Amino acid sequence: MGTTLKGKVAIITGGGKGIGKGIALKFAQEGAKVCIGCNSNSGMAMETLKELQQYTEAICVQADVGTEEGCQKLVDETVKAFGGIDIYVNNAAMQTQYSLLEQREMDNFDLELTVNVRACMLMFQKTLPYLKKSGHGRIIVITSVHGKRPFVGDACYAISKSCLKMLYREAAVEFAPYGITVNAIAPGGVKIEFKTAAGGKAGPDESRARDNRIKVDRSAKPRHFGFPGYPKDIADMAAFIAAYESEYMTGATFRLDGGNCLMV
Repeated sequence: MGTTLKGKVAIITGGGKGIGKGIALKFAQEGAKVCIGCNSNSGMAMETLKELQQYTEAICVQADVGTEEGCQKLVDETVKAFGGIDIYVNNAAMQTQYSLLEQREMDNFDLELTVNVRACMLMFQKTLPYLKKSGHGRIIVITSVHGKRPFVGDACYAISKSCLKMLYREAAVEFAPYGITVNAIAPGGVKIEFKTAAGGKAGPDESRARDNRIKVDRSAKPRHFGFPGYPKDIADMAAFIAAYESEYMTGATFRLDGGNCLMV
């Protein structure tokens, strides 16, 4: 089954690291022109850009997608460089605070909803005029299994990912008349460089959980294949969703968690 994206133009928010980087590399290898968006971690994004440029034309745009100005900048720079937009991957997200609901700081709650949900809505609006013209409009939203399953201490992240589900399903219905497909990938545990905590500080989940007096059991037996996913697993699915062969598929969610959710 072919998945060539040769000549297509893709924007990937949060494309400098982790899942976003994996998708960006896959798209580049398939021949797409790629814009990766980044915010705070520009150093890592520039390293990713060098890798992308071994395969294709690529740019990196530093912009805060939580703001309308940042979203507009990301779209404008992409169109300026490549002439249009064919694929939008909504990958940027954040987890600011591991805490029980009674301990949740509302500023952090608002920030997560802004980056994880509002930014997606804004980017839908900003990319839509170009996706309409494309003839190959594709939107891919990276959600999470946490959007379906509660996880103690991570309520805001789960809530934001759940909100995304209805957002991209609404978009799938509204954008269908323009030939634009809107689909989602819901990863489970994925091994990435690090997870960004509030204030841009990186640290393991266990440390942040202890800081908030939440006990996290990491000794549980494997509930699925027994190994984590990797960015490439998500990227391979994203490439298929972005390809010509997927044109009849919209409003779908693809859960990639190694069977984890089957065991709970």
